Amino acid sequence: MPLVAVETIGADSLNAAVAAGQPVTLDAITSVATSLGARRVSEAAFNWTKSHEVVATTVPDAEAIQACFDVAREHRLMDLHQTRSGQAPQQIC
Repeated sequence: MPLVAVETIGADSLNAAVAAGQPVTLDAITSVATSLGARRVSEAAFNWTKSHEVVATTVPDAEAIQACFDVAREHRLMDLHQTRSGQAPQQIC
């Protein structure tokens, strides 16, 4: 079973590294998800993608934020939009 790594666009250092075949440094974090963003993915995380099946994808900030609101409405639970970026693709499927 693959690991699905979902990052917000503009804070997508793992996705950029997977696409480039090596770790890269983002010029800046341009997503609103600045507190969890890393301009460069760690070597350990990147190396993990080489030995495991990983699907790296991105979502716009708006979808991650909408997923937060959906969780708040459905479960009466509020959290950071960065933590909902992984849920955003499920909302559109």
